[in-house]
This record gives sequence, structure tokens and C-alpha cells, in this order.
Amino acid sequence: MLANALSPAVCATKMAMSMLGLGIVLAALPAKAWRVFYIFSNLRLSLVIAGRLFRLNVTNKHLAVLSALTLGLDALLVSLWISAVSPNPVQETTGATTFTHRCGSFVDQGPSTTAHVTFTALAMFYHWMLAGVSLFLAHRI
Repeated sequence: MLANALSPAVCATKMAMSMLGLGIVLAALPAKAWRVFYIFSNLRLSLVIAGRLFRLNVTNKHLAVLSALTLGLDALLVSLWISAVSPNPVQETTGATTFTHRCGSFVDQGPSTTAHVTFTALAMFYHWMLAGVSLFLAHRI
């Protein structure tokens, strides 16, 4: 139903949900990999503050806060990207007599600006960084 009635709002929602879905997956992977790494490496993290010893344990609350912060930063980057790129429906020719509509970004809408490229690069770098941390922790395990 939505594929036939594309609008800028629908395109922005589709792209934001796709990027946030990737963010949810990439927020959960490092958190769980860190917990497994922490358990299997038998880490005993502790901190001395004012002469008192504090043990740092990895609890569900800590992982939830880590995931919430990761997702919050991802949502901020996605909202900045959506506001800079402002995705719109684009008509694309699929044959000699047929065409389809899809959601397009700044690449389809003319010359790109510095904001387009910057926010796209930041979002991509952030997602690649989360994937890299997950891969590193998985390798260490």
C-alpha cells in the first residue's frame, strides 16, 4: 500500500526505520559480545576511589544503559541525516515503457552539499565502528 503512495514523509520514515533497525542490531551485538568477553576472560575490573575499592560488574542494567546510549547517538545521527538529505520519491525507468517509484536521496536529487556528505559519512562511520567493535570482541572471545 505504501509503495504506491510514496511521499516525502513516507520516504523519510522508511529510510529512518531501516537505519534505526541496523542501529538496534549493532547496539545489541557489542553489548552481548562484551558480556561474553567479560565472563570468558575472567575480568575483575575494579576502581579505587578515595581509598575504597569498587568492583565493576557487567549487569543487565549496565548493558541496557550502554545500548540506550548507543541507540540515542544513532537516532541523533539518523535525524540529522534525514533533515539534511530530505528523501523524496524518485521515478526510475525500469524498461522502455515501464517505470517505478522509489525513495531517493541527495544522489538522485541534484548536486550534493557538504551537509549531505558529512552526515552520510558520520552515519556510515558510526555503523562501521559498531560493527568493528563487535567483530573485535567476537575475535577476542
